[in-house]
Amino acid sequence: MRETALSEHLRLVLLDTTSDWDALLNEYAKSPKSERQILANIFATVQTRGCNAVACEEQYVDRDYRAEFASIYSRVHQAPGRYTTRLTFFVIDPEDHKVGRLSEQDCGIGLEGHRGGAW
Repeated sequence: MRETALSEHLRLVLLDTTSDWDALLNEYAKSPKSERQILANIFATVQTRGCNAVACEEQYVDRDYRAEFASIYSRVHQAPGRYTTRLTFFVIDPEDHKVGRLSEQDCGIGLEGHRGGAW
């Protein structure tokens, strides 16, 4: 598994082999077995779409999630953590993959109408 820093809290992880995917799963799935299986299923799905890179954004604040579940958290008297990690899946062309960059032509998986430029 190779990676390139795109900014202070954003890195591009380049995936070539099954063991690269396993290493990424082990990095982010340290929680209950059921949640690990959910992430494994997501990884299996994006692999079928040709995913070969993942942008990992650390210390991401998901305001929509926090707003949507605010009423639940207020009843259980337990606020969610402020930060999370956002994973964005990409199919990047072989030349970009070789040098570890994300270009305008690279396509995000599951991002309708999205073409590069986000980072």
